[in-house]
Amino acid sequence: LFNFSKMHERKLETYSYLPNKIAEKLVVLCIKNKYQQMNPAMKQIADYIISNPNRVIYMGISELAAASSVSIASVTRFVKQAGYRNFKAVFPA
Repeated sequence: LFNFSKMHERKLETYSYLPNKIAEKLVVLCIKNKYQQMNPAMKQIADYIISNPNRVIYMGISELAAASSVSIASVTRFVKQAGYRNFKAVFPA
């Protein structure tokens, strides 16, 4: 599985105050940075987020799971491995 660098760990709960476009770009950048280290389910989630960042910010966890053809548990693991407390910390919608 993957872990974000210490620099990224410090920002985890801070994206919610940023405008959506900036937050989208930062999340996508973090995902791309660790893509090669992800397992197949995580890559499916990452691919969907990278391709649809403006949609993902308005989705719930079950919608993202369905859209990326993985389980809700996989999305939860993806979020936690990225260093976030929960899904809403990444995409506060």
